Formats: sequence, C-alpha cells, structure tokens
Amino acid sequence: MATAVFERCRIDGFAFDVEVLALVRRLGYGIAEVPVAWRDSRDSRVRPVRDGLRMVCEVVAIRARARSVRRAAVATREVGPQEVEAAGG
Repeated sequence: MATAVFERCRIDGFAFDVEVLALVRRLGYGIAEVPVAWRDSRDSRVRPVRDGLRMVCEVVAIRARARSVRRAAVATREVGPQEVEAAGG
C-alpha cells in the first residue's frame, strides 16, 4: 500500500501530508489516527503569506491530480471501482 501511495506523490512542501491522505482515500485504503512524538525546532521558519499561498496552490493541484489517480488506479486494476466508490469517488 505504501508503494502505491508514495510513488504517486509529487508535493514536497508543507502540503505533502495532505497529498498522502488524499491519495490514500482515493485509492480506497483505510486511514488510522496514531500518536506521534513532536519536537519543535527553533531553526524552522514559516512565512505565513508566502508559505500559506504555496500551500493553497499545492492543495488545488493535489485535488486535481487525485481525480486522475483514481481513474488510473481503476484502469490498472490496483483498486476496484467499488473501493473507489467507498472512498468517496
């Protein structure tokens, strides 16, 4: 499952996790919420305007690409049409 999802990823910015979740859903796989250990980095910088606009653009691209991923997955029989329908497609 991870290979099917991550080989389709194109985003390497702030929205990478949005893309992963969108692909998982479009391919009909389940999603589980699990706890993680978080460490804040003082060296990390977020520029709200620039990074926010970039993330909006990435999310729009993710949404458009997710539709074609769904059709391609069904065409190559990676997932069945019933799995796509169950995932909201």
